[in-house]
Amino acid sequence: FDRELTASIPRAAEFKAFKDTAIAKVYTARPVVEIEACGFEVIGGLLASFVGAIDVKAKKLQQGKAKSRTLLSLLPAGTPDFGQLAAYDRTLVATDYVSGMTDSFAVELYQRIRGISLP
Repeated sequence: FDRELTASIPRAAEFKAFKDTAIAKVYTARPVVEIEACGFEVIGGLLASFVGAIDVKAKKLQQGKAKSRTLLSLLPAGTPDFGQLAAYDRTLVATDYVSGMTDSFAVELYQRIRGISLP
C-alpha cells in the first residue's frame, strides 16, 4: 500500500480536514509544545547521563567514577562488560534502556538523577 490508509476511506476529505485542524490547533497548543520540549530535555538528559556513565566504566576513568557506578546500578541486571564493547555498542545499551521507558518513568527518573525530586 503506497499511500495513507485514511485516503482510501469513504470520507477521506473530511478526515483530512479534521487531521489538518488537529495539526494546526491541537499539536501547536502551548501545553502540547511544552510537553514536547520537556520530552527533548528528558530524553537527551537521560541519554547523556547513561552514555557518560557507561563510557567512564568502559574507559576505566577515575573522574566521575562514583557517579558512574551509581547510575550504572540503575541499569537492568545482566548488562554487558562495557570495556569489551565498541563505543557504538555501548551507546546502544543506553538507548535501548531509555527507549524502553514509559514517559512517566523517564520523567521521574530524570528528575531524580538531576536532584529535582526525591523518591
